[in-house]
Amino acid sequence: MKLETNNISNWLKSLSDSELTTLQAHCEDGKLSYMSCSCLIGSRTANHALGTAGDYCIEVSHMDEARLMPYAADAEREFKDLGNPGDGVTSWSDELRRERLMPLIVSEHESRNKSLTVRLELTKQPSYH
Repeated sequence: MKLETNNISNWLKSLSDSELTTLQAHCEDGKLSYMSCSCLIGSRTANHALGTAGDYCIEVSHMDEARLMPYAADAEREFKDLGNPGDGVTSWSDELRRERLMPLIVSEHESRNKSLTVRLELTKQPSYH
């Protein structure tokens, strides 16, 4: 089973460094869930502490706001699909979603670090004006 993750990757690229780090910590803590307003996309616009499965705030307008952002609605669907084990028997799970999402988050961090390293190296080059 091929999982689509292009929109998730684009969503991760759109996050600030601090938003990406917060999302990673939320994932590592085992709290990131599809069934929460603190999900992959909701965590970006949440106006409260990030929750876990089944946690929904009374005012979920931040989810509506998040879904209007570029890549968000499709990234949300792809995040849901990451929980599908693909065997038609095993239940979908947030644990599997987090396991499959984490390499994408790490890859985005690495890409940013590599880009920063290249920019720093370029600034060290002598100027021949």
